[in-house]
Amino acid sequence: MSQADEDFIRVCIEEGSEFVEFPKEDDNTVLLSTLQSQFPTAIGLRYRGSSGAWRSLRVEENVLTAPKEGWSDRVYCVTINDAAVKRKADDSNSASANGGGGGGDSKRSKVSLYLQDMAVMNLPFTASSEDLKEYFEKQFGELDYCEVKKYRDTGKSRGYGFVRFKDEESAKLAVEASHHLDGRKIELKLKQLKPMKLFIGRVPDNTTTSQLEEYFSKFGTLTDVYIPKPFRNFAFITYASSEDGKAVIDGYHEMDGRRLNVMERKTPETAQAEVAAGDRGGRDRGGYGNKPSNQFNMSSSTNYTSRSYDAPAGGGAAGGAAGGYSYAGSSAYSAPTAAPGGGGGGGAMDSDLKKMLLQYLSSQ
Repeated sequence: MSQADEDFIRVCIEEGSEFVEFPKEDDNTVLLSTLQSQFPTAIGLRYRGSSGAWRSLRVEENVLTAPKEGWSDRVYCVTINDAAVKRKADDSNSASANGGGGGGDSKRSKVSLYLQDMAVMNLPFTASSEDLKEYFEKQFGELDYCEVKKYRDTGKSRGYGFVRFKDEESAKLAVEASHHLDGRKIELKLKQLKPMKLFIGRVPDNTTTSQLEEYFSKFGTLTDVYIPKPFRNFAFITYASSEDGKAVIDGYHEMDGRRLNVMERKTPETAQAEVAAGDRGGRDRGGYGNKPSNQFNMSSSTNYTSRSYDAPAGGGAAGGAAGGYSYAGSSAYSAPTAAPGGGGGGGAMDSDLKKMLLQYLSSQ
């Protein structure tokens, strides 16, 4: 074996097939990520021992260690992640069935914005959940969920609540209308989608923004696709809905036979805040501020600062509180067009409580 040959090992996808040569590192090891550049689902290497049985190589922290007798001139076979292969096949079948192409899951978020929880603000304090349900069902259509929020200690109304319609058309009618309950004008707030920025790594050479948009738009509505220049095999995309973004992160994605790395794009400010929170022991990772593997933090020293990827203000879900819904000019959620007039009797929300609620909403 020549010196040049000793700098490489030979690897095939299955026994007896054509092999590919991969370079060794200076310490005579081979990186798993090097193998994955050609075999994206590879998780290790194996070879036939003298007994005829398969022997697996040690893999630790992305490093493959040679057998005790050295690499020699044998041909190694790739060990494949069967779960990833099955998922890829299922994804391909799903893409074909839906007229899509390429690797990845072609499912797209089907939950309509109008079928999600909506906040009902400025309620009379005398109004109950039953009163609220009766009003909306009588005027617009059947509800799937309705609740007026109350103080735990007193059981009195907080002056707001949530509704969710079963039918999208009924919800649209309700959003476009003005509302009065017990002589008081109330406000129905439609929750806006919170966008999510993603980092896309291992992008194939010569990929264009149009190709990225065509692929990733199968999974949700994109608001931005950006490939930094000069081309460095990574890109940024933004989904209108964080739910679509999370689904994409959990999926398997491939372009031109190359597996893509998809992670949430974290700003330096967000990452620093999470590290600080972790140092205070407030996180689930044992009090350490380590960045999760599915989150990408672009250092503030990067040259690619021509676009802003800061997270928008507001957001949050309606999981039992009013966080994430706009009130008195908040931009996080859109308000329906209200007819002029209104007001009247009922238990009006006093200014102090209103101020407290606004402060609470802005903190969510």
